[in-house]
Amino acid sequence: SKIWTIKIDELMDIKKILKGRAKFLIGYIGQKPQSGILIIETENTANYLHSFTTNEGRQTGAHFKMVWEVMMSEKKSGMRYFDFEGI
Repeated sequence: SKIWTIKIDELMDIKKILKGRAKFLIGYIGQKPQSGILIIETENTANYLHSFTTNEGRQTGAHFKMVWEVMMSEKKSGMRYFDFEGI
């Protein structure tokens, strides 16, 4: 089966179109990226749009920690809702 992964130019297009409402965050262990998340903000909602994790990231739980930290950060910044978009 094929695995679709968002490309960096697609991320840059999203960032450009949404003018600051898109956040792409990457978590590292040492110099290696382990997980990432793309959040789109609306008026009072942070929308979980896309994410990734490596095999090592799965083993360490890096992705779950990242999602939790992003949720707490969005709440602190005034977002009222965190929408997992049906996940």
